Amino acid sequence: MLKIFKITGNSMSPRFNDGDYLLLFTLYQKSRPGQFLVYDHPTIGPIFKQVCEVTEGGSFYLKSLNSAGVSSEDIGLCQTENIIGRMLWHFYP
Repeated sequence: MLKIFKITGNSMSPRFNDGDYLLLFTLYQKSRPGQFLVYDHPTIGPIFKQVCEVTEGGSFYLKSLNSAGVSSEDIGLCQTENIIGRMLWHFYP
């Protein structure tokens, strides 16, 4: 139900930084624009991003907060079954 995740990289800075921690809710089913998720991308691996768009079928697109991060186009269309968890709390080391 709950999981701790450590952020690596600066794609979500300045709001979230390398080494910050997240408390995730892992029993998660639907995405909404604006939510922050940890997603298990098939080629990139676990990534922490913000939902920017949800399709009618429930798939969604993710974005970085920093322009130097991976683009939504490179991430591609995401599926609900690959969600690791939704951010409940952000805390600093």
